Amino acid sequence: MKTKILIYCATVYVAFFFSACGGSSNSPLADIDLIPMGNAYYTLDGELAFAGEFRDADFFSDGLAKVLMEMREGYAFINKKGEKVFDVGECFNITGFWNGVAWKMTQEGYIAIDTSGKELFTTLATPITLFNADGKALVEGGTEDGKTRYGVIDRKGNISLFQGDFCIYGEKNSRVIHSDRIVVNCNPGGQPAVIDMQGNIIVEPETYSEIGPFDLNGCAIVRKDGMYGIIDRDGKELFMDTEGKYSWITCDGDWYAYCLKGRDGGFAWGDKKGNVKLGPLEDNLSFRWGKYAFYGSKRYDRSGDSESTAKQIETPLIGGKVVVAYSNDEGYFLCDEKGNRLNYDVSVEGLMNSGVDDLIRSVSRGNGDAIALGFPYVSTFWSLGE
Repeated sequence: MKTKILIYCATVYVAFFFSACGGSSNSPLADIDLIPMGNAYYTLDGELAFAGEFRDADFFSDGLAKVLMEMREGYAFINKKGEKVFDVGECFNITGFWNGVAWKMTQEGYIAIDTSGKELFTTLATPITLFNADGKALVEGGTEDGKTRYGVIDRKGNISLFQGDFCIYGEKNSRVIHSDRIVVNCNPGGQPAVIDMQGNIIVEPETYSEIGPFDLNGCAIVRKDGMYGIIDRDGKELFMDTEGKYSWITCDGDWYAYCLKGRDGGFAWGDKKGNVKLGPLEDNLSFRWGKYAFYGSKRYDRSGDSESTAKQIETPLIGGKVVVAYSNDEGYFLCDEKGNRLNYDVSVEGLMNSGVDDLIRSVSRGNGDAIALGFPYVSTFWSLGE
């Protein structure tokens, strides 16, 4: 007998952002060739590509960008020529595209649409993730017995429910499934475990006190007995801080950042096996954007050498050559990787709800985990326990 998924739609919807992920070769930021600023898009040379009668412009993904049209026309998707491809129609909100599918939140439920605007299916289950490259997404829903159940939905709307009593929290998983691994909390007790897309247990509960989300490297950061370590997709320990040197570890693109204990500890960077490549340094940097890390008005390379930038940088390196800076006199504007202004015609007072604003808020909040997990640069609207 199949378990019936009942309505589980949130009545409160908040515009949560997706940060872009880190690393050098595998970063979505490296794929960006147009930057939304206000009601316009600019090239990586800082030149105007096009402007339009829209606001809240997002980055492009799958060749399309979500924008909010003026005159209360609602959301639409445009192409890289600035042409409207289709109107979204009546909805509370809509995600950007990832692997050819976006989620639309409506009164009737969640609707999956393709890049032509065609509706693929409607579900009353609540999406937890966007669709991965295999055409699968995580969902949750209430069942007839009043319990919350989780499962995988395909591009036709077919749901395969997981067996077992556990919860899936948003902060434990990126909104794109990496390595086909899902971190869950088992009931009773809430012990973390890892399952695959079929619901098979990969890492047993009580193995670790904490298990972080799986990143683009196919690894997760774990904790046991007060020590941090790194495991691969099969649950194999690649590194464990048995000497107790680190206060925390976080994914930093294709590197991992290690915070050393003690007053003069500082920060170091290394590979997934704990081999240190850089540091310790005093500044808590992030190389998840690629070859450079920015801290205040300084730019570091991967050897640890630093130089001053002409402006204080607000965003990571976008498309490998452009950053966004800010000053009280000039607003937000485009710069090269050394902080030199590219286009004096570009000055935006505010970037509320735009893709660039998402990146700026992500940096200012120190949202390193979110960025390192491979979140795409498209926006979503669900909170998932955050």
